[in-house]
Amino acid sequence: MHTHFVPERYRQAAGKSSQVSGNKLILPEWNEDMHLEFNDQMGIDTAIVSLSSPFVHLGDDREAVELARIVNERGFELVNKYPDKFGFLAALPVPYVEGALAELDYAVHVLKADGVMLPTNSRGVYLGDPSFEPLLEALNARSSVVFMHPAQPSAIPSNVLAGVPVSMMEFFFDITRAVANLLFTGSFERYPHIRWIMPLGGAALPVLADRMQAAAATMGSHGQDQENKPLDVLGTLRKQHYDLAGLPIPRQIAALRQLVPSSAMMYGSDWPYNKLPGCRNHLDTLMNSGTFTEDELEQLFSSNPLRFFTRLAILYAT
Repeated sequence: MHTHFVPERYRQAAGKSSQVSGNKLILPEWNEDMHLEFNDQMGIDTAIVSLSSPFVHLGDDREAVELARIVNERGFELVNKYPDKFGFLAALPVPYVEGALAELDYAVHVLKADGVMLPTNSRGVYLGDPSFEPLLEALNARSSVVFMHPAQPSAIPSNVLAGVPVSMMEFFFDITRAVANLLFTGSFERYPHIRWIMPLGGAALPVLADRMQAAAATMGSHGQDQENKPLDVLGTLRKQHYDLAGLPIPRQIAALRQLVPSSAMMYGSDWPYNKLPGCRNHLDTLMNSGTFTEDELEQLFSSNPLRFFTRLAILYAT
């Protein structure tokens, strides 16, 4: 889980888009041979690829629809060529919901995508926004696997961390905002069949979970689900799944393990945005820190993700 591809047409389109956090957007080099070599070097049998920021909506709805189709057909080509080496998560042209619904239908029924990737926010619109209701309803009806990926928030305070990559902190915070948004809008309760995978070990959620639960208890109708029961923040977060990209070991993982068991976690490398030395260090720490037993590591690397991806589970079984 949590590894990326950078189709050439996407690279060209994103390179022409606006700057990111005041810096020129530079996407990493990628091609399928590079990815296969990386997998071999890391001992990875199968990679579930998806896009990273800035995603497919670069300012124009029509162009976003076209770019999503190009990206998803490239993902299909990759899986069709190497069915045991890759899976792919479809990109949708959010926040253009009408286009996203059409692309979801095409990605599921024609391209047989293994799931969907959604950014934490799409041009400032978060996933619990009322405009996203038709999309969440469609994903829920399909029991879709939805991998959430961090995005740059629409507003970042100036003069705080000038020159520091936005991914260091703001991606982490935006994951937390997005999940809190889904929680307090009741979206998790209304659409319980969506199978969410949260990135980067849940970001700040394990640390803030008790505070959020306490806040829900004091919020009256705003802290209640659709049946007017008090919002169960801890219970809802415990039902989700979390990838372990982003170096959550040793400190962040301690909080996450108090929230969910190892059966709710999956390995992720974030390659090629995280370079090979960083990926090797992360994997070595994961395997040798004593944080997980051998049985738990098997869950992270294999059995947990295979519960989500039916095509690959069948392929491995045969």
